[in-house]
Amino acid sequence: MSMRFHPYFLAFSLVLLLIESRATATAQTREIDSLRIILREPTLHDTTRTNTLLQLARRLYSQNAAEMERTAREALSIAERNNFQRGIADGLLQIGRSMHVRSRYTEGMDYIAQARQISEDIRDTAGIAAALHASANTYLDQANYDEALRYYLQALTMRERLNDRRGMSTTLNNLGILYKQQGKLEQALHYYEQALAINEQDRNASGTASALNNIGLLYKQQQRYAEAKSFLKRSLAIEEQIGRKQGMALSINNLGVLYGLEGKHDSAMLFLRRALAMKRENSEQQSIAQTLNEMSFVQRTMSDYPNAIASASEALTIARKINAKADIKLAAEHLAAAYKAQGDFQNALRFQELATEYRDSVFSEEKERQMSQMETKYQVSKKQAENEVLRRDNDSQKRFIMLVVAVCSVSLAFLVFFVYSNSQKKRINAELQQQQHLLEEQSIEIEIANTALQEANEQSEQLLLNIFPTAIAERLRAGETKIAERFENVSVLFADISGFTPLAQQLEPVVLVAVLDEIFSAFDVIAERFGLEKIKTLGDAYMLVAGVPIPRADHAEAIAMAALAIQSEVTLKSDILHRMNTKLQMRVGVHTGEVVAGIIGTKKFAYDLWGDTVNIAHRMESHGVAGKIQVSEAFVHSFDTSITDKLEVTGMRRITAYPHLIEKDQRTQEHLPPFVNNEMRPFIFEERGTIEVKGKGLMTTYFLLS
Repeated sequence: MSMRFHPYFLAFSLVLLLIESRATATAQTREIDSLRIILREPTLHDTTRTNTLLQLARRLYSQNAAEMERTAREALSIAERNNFQRGIADGLLQIGRSMHVRSRYTEGMDYIAQARQISEDIRDTAGIAAALHASANTYLDQANYDEALRYYLQALTMRERLNDRRGMSTTLNNLGILYKQQGKLEQALHYYEQALAINEQDRNASGTASALNNIGLLYKQQQRYAEAKSFLKRSLAIEEQIGRKQGMALSINNLGVLYGLEGKHDSAMLFLRRALAMKRENSEQQSIAQTLNEMSFVQRTMSDYPNAIASASEALTIARKINAKADIKLAAEHLAAAYKAQGDFQNALRFQELATEYRDSVFSEEKERQMSQMETKYQVSKKQAENEVLRRDNDSQKRFIMLVVAVCSVSLAFLVFFVYSNSQKKRINAELQQQQHLLEEQSIEIEIANTALQEANEQSEQLLLNIFPTAIAERLRAGETKIAERFENVSVLFADISGFTPLAQQLEPVVLVAVLDEIFSAFDVIAERFGLEKIKTLGDAYMLVAGVPIPRADHAEAIAMAALAIQSEVTLKSDILHRMNTKLQMRVGVHTGEVVAGIIGTKKFAYDLWGDTVNIAHRMESHGVAGKIQVSEAFVHSFDTSITDKLEVTGMRRITAYPHLIEKDQRTQEHLPPFVNNEMRPFIFEERGTIEVKGKGLMTTYFLLS
C-alpha cells in the first residue's frame, strides 16, 4: 500500500535533498553513536571490539573524559585477555589522556609511560610518537617547557618519517602554544601557520579550528583585536559544526577574554560564565582555573574587587591541587593586584612573593639555553635526514634504471611474440571489465540515492515534529491537507521582556541573541514539563497554549503552573544583566476561552491560533505590570472558588482558587504539581481592579500570586 504525504511534507524532502547537508553539524556525535551501535553486536571479534572501543575513547576526548576512561579500560581488559599488545598500549595511552584532561597528571603520566614502553617493545613507531606527544602535553600544562619541547620535537620527527599529517599538524600546533606561552610570538605564529596549512589541505575540521583559535589568541596578545576576533569566530563556527564541546568552550572563553580587553565588560563576563559552565560539566580542572583567572582580570578592570578575589582564589586552589605552575603564578598576580587596589598591602605583598616564586621556577636562563639547543639540534637533524633521503633516492634511481634496461632487453623478444596472440583476448577482457565496472557504479549510485532519500525522509520527519505539535504532525503524515479546528476551552499565555527595546540597542547582536536563547530555551523546558504547546516567539514575546491540539480539562491549572515557573526562571536568571543597568523582568498575561487553530502558509508555514481569546491574552500581557502575572476574570472562574471564603488583604480582594479534581491518566499526571500526596495546593489570585483594556473596554483583572 503506498503512503500519501502532505504537500508540505514533500516540500521538506525536496528541499533537504537540494540544500547542502548539515551532517557536519553533528558529525562527531553521529560517529560516536555509530561506534556504539557497532559495539552492540554480540558476535563482534575481540580484536575488532578492542579497536572500536579505542576509537570511541579517542572521540570522547573532547566530550566526556570520565566516559573516555571507562571505555578505554574496557578495551584494555579485552586486549590483555587476548595478549593484543598494540591494543594494550593504546588502551593505556587513552586512559592516560583521559586523566590529563581532568588534570590528574601524575596518574596519567604513569599510564602514558607504560604505553610508550610497550610500543617500543613491539617497534610501533606511531604508538611511540603518540605517547611522546601525550607526555609533552602534560609537561606543557605544568609549565615544564624544556621537557615539553624535547618530547614534542621527538614526536614530530617520528610523525614526519611516517608522513602522519594529522599527527604532524597536532604537534606543530602544540609547539606554537608552547612558544606563545613564553612570549615568543613569531616562533609561535610560524608553527601555527604550518599546522593550519596542513589541516586546510587535508580538510581536517577539528585541526583547522584549533589552529584558527590559536592564531586568534596570538593576534589578541599583539593587540590586533579585529583580526583576533575574526579568527576566533571562524574557529567557533567550525567547533559548533562538528559538535566538539571542548573546542566550543575554548572559543567562547577566548571571545570573552577579547571582549574584556576591548572594554566590553558585560559581554566578556557573559561569555566567560558560559565557558566556565561548559568546562565544569567536563571537569577540565586546569581549563576551569584558566577561565577563573580570566574572569578575575575582567572583574578587576570593573573595580569589582571582591569577586575578582573570589575568582582568583578558586583558580589558585585548583591550580595548586594539580600543580599547574603557570596558573598558580597568574592567580597570585591577580590576587596581589586586587588586594593592592583595596589597600590591603599585607596580602598584596604575600601573593606578589608567591607569583615571583613561581615565575622564577617557570622561567630560567638555563631552561632557555636548553630549549634553544634542542630546537637547533632538531633543525640540524631534520636537514641531515632530508639529505640522507635524497642520497638514497639517487642511488635507488641509478640501480632502478640499470635494472629496467636489462629487463627491457630480455622482455622485448617475449613481448613481440605475445602481443598478437593476446590482443584479442585483452580486448574481450577489457570490454567485460568495463561492463562490470558500469554495473558496480550503477549499484553504488542506487545505494547512495536510497540512503540519501532515507536520511532526507528521517530528517524531514524530525523537522516536521520540531515545527508542529506531535498530533498535528501525525495527521499531516496520514494525508490530511487542511487542518482547522475550533476549541471551546483553552488557556493562552503571553510573556514579554519588559524594557527590551533599550536592551537591544545596548547589547551587541551576538550577546543579545545569546541572552534570548538562554531565556527562551528555559521556557521551552517549562512548556514540555507541563505538557503545553509553544505556538511561537515574536521578537521578545513568547506564546503558549494549554488544551490545543488535544483538549484537556486541566488547561487552566497547567498554564497557571507554567506562568509561575516562567516568573521563577526569570528571577533566577536576572543576574545575567546585573551589570547592564537593566533589570530583567517579564510581563505575563493569561486568558481562557475559545480559539480556532490550524495551519496556514505555503512557505515557512506554521500552526497558529486565532480568536478573541488570543487578543485578550495579549492585552493581559501588554496592559500588565513588569514582574507580575495578570489574568482575566474568565481565567479565575475556570478554577473552583466555591469552597473557600474570599479574603480582604490591605484593601485588595484575594481569592483562593483550587484546581479541579479531575482524573489523571498516565500521560498527564506529572503535569499537575498542585496535587501532592492527594492534597490540593490552591492558587492565590489578587484583584487588581477594573482597568481600561484597548479594544475591550473596562475589564476586571487579577494577579496570580502563587
